[in-house]
Amino acid sequence: MDYEEKRRRLIRDIATRSKASSIPENVRYYMDPEVRSRLLDEGVGVGQLWVAETRLDATHVLVVNLREDCRAVEIVPMSLDLALQTGDSVIVAKSRTSLGLRMVAWPKLRAWIPVRLLKKPLGTFDERIMEAICSAPETQGRISGLARGKQPESLDSAVTERKRLAETMRHWHDELSRLPELPTSDETPKSGGADGNAIDMAGGRRMLESLTSIAGLSVSEALDVYRGLRALSESQKNRLAAAGVDIGVLAGDDDDSRLPADLLVEVEQPLWREAADVIDQRHHDDSPNVSGAVKDPRMELARAAFGLAARRSGSGRERWRRQLRVVVSEMGEM
Repeated sequence: MDYEEKRRRLIRDIATRSKASSIPENVRYYMDPEVRSRLLDEGVGVGQLWVAETRLDATHVLVVNLREDCRAVEIVPMSLDLALQTGDSVIVAKSRTSLGLRMVAWPKLRAWIPVRLLKKPLGTFDERIMEAICSAPETQGRISGLARGKQPESLDSAVTERKRLAETMRHWHDELSRLPELPTSDETPKSGGADGNAIDMAGGRRMLESLTSIAGLSVSEALDVYRGLRALSESQKNRLAAAGVDIGVLAGDDDDSRLPADLLVEVEQPLWREAADVIDQRHHDDSPNVSGAVKDPRMELARAAFGLAARRSGSGRERWRRQLRVVVSEMGEM
């Protein structure tokens, strides 16, 4: 099953269960762009229902735990298709879900995944219901609105779906290892100087002269390269190397060591998912057949925000959120 077919199935999860004229009020509410924008701005919390999505897969998930650094969530996969229930699943009554529709959950498949995989917020479950879904079967039986799933007479589709979900959870969990390390509190990320404009590295002036005179960059482009916000082309690197210029002192295109922890945490949030997807699609459109290391669009957003914030005051995640909004706004003008 390819990605587009899985996306269509998610849409059918709602559409096929009710006629367009009778879509539950809760579903219409969470489909509203203004509501979705507000929920994204409020951020991720325990008990929330989301659609988690990658290029290869998508499913509903219930957030049951949030890691201390806010970059990972523990989730339970869910579905609106009750035909997929299995003996180890839990059926949640429509009065107990945020969508006002019955859902099936697989608590045994709960997993920690990157928070960046969350895409569409769909409301919040009552805390007691969320906890019961994750509890022992005997506890679930005592909670009104919850019931144990049944093994369907035809196991093919249900078992196949459960296996798919289990494999998806494993893949998504593995994505945690790709997150950049956060600097410790006693580490000071490197930047382009105290005021963001000065050059504080030995030989910086000579390097800027080389970048302008040999690589043919403008002064502003040279400054961006120096701070690691812009990459040199291969021909520019070759010209500098032929002239004996050591470009090893420059921040690499994938050097995120200078980025502060608050920025690395903020850029992972679902609020920036749409912008990251736009950048990712541009990479795909520009080089559809190129294999190798995949650029991380979240880090591109972080580097751009870092370049802006280096010339502004303030601290904490809210500061980076303001700068990321500027970056996203400028993206829309490109």
